[in-house]
Amino acid sequence: MKVQEILPEAWLTDEVSRHELSIDKSNRRLNVAAYARVSSKKDEQYGSLIAQKEYYRDYIKKNPNWNYVGIYADEASGLRTDKRPEFLAMLDDCRKGRIDLILCKSPSRFSRNTVDGLSILRELKDLGIEVRFECYPVSIFDPKAEMYYSVFFSLFQDESRQRSENIKWGMERAAESGKSGRYNRPCYGYRKDEATGKLVIYEPEARVVRRIFELNQQGKGSTRIAHILEQEAIPAPKGKAKWHPATIVGILNNEKYHGDVVIGKSYTKDYINKKVVKNRGERRMYKIEGNHEGIV
Repeated sequence: MKVQEILPEAWLTDEVSRHELSIDKSNRRLNVAAYARVSSKKDEQYGSLIAQKEYYRDYIKKNPNWNYVGIYADEASGLRTDKRPEFLAMLDDCRKGRIDLILCKSPSRFSRNTVDGLSILRELKDLGIEVRFECYPVSIFDPKAEMYYSVFFSLFQDESRQRSENIKWGMERAAESGKSGRYNRPCYGYRKDEATGKLVIYEPEARVVRRIFELNQQGKGSTRIAHILEQEAIPAPKGKAKWHPATIVGILNNEKYHGDVVIGKSYTKDYINKKVVKNRGERRMYKIEGNHEGIV
């Protein structure tokens, strides 16, 4: 007859938690990693990321029963995992059997998307890998874990939705009042004057813009214009040698070269996937005529 020791919950300490009980308690040391994330590269958040990495590195290394695997850290939104290379690298290492335990501050650092978050935790559970969230100490091996974390991820996702709606509302009000910084967002042929914040013509590129309009007025299409510019060894935007017809079309259709500016020609359709689509009347657009000096 096999006797199994059961520790009452009241006996558990920081060193022997519910999370650790769910992991296979063999004699070998556990391979432990941590995941950290901030949503932007602002100075204060970057400092937070450094602090998180230092904290987890020291915390893991001081435990004699753990092997330090490393810290995976991203500077990205938590809504889409495909935009977080370090997170994907961590999952890949988990699949290769290199990690037994992952430490993380909160489920919101893992994901703010209910479907993705639960899918990832299910996969890690199937792999026998524990995830320890400091703010929500519920083991993913707990029978009720999926119910708990579905609530957590749903709350985080709704918080992201509300934040997205607030940002969208603020941007629309700024566009209505003519105070939006997007009215003076530079494009090829323009630079932004640091003193006034206005668009000013950048002549080396403006000459190319005029050349494109001139060739178009001669009846030449975008493919032919691109070929001519390449023959004349005129660098494309960002210094590339090849001109794409789509770039030519974009320049010819850009109202900024006439001194006007339109905001809202495209919009983010889904706050989770952040897919940008062309505005075909679904949202408001705003226009300022004579916003700056035209090139043509």
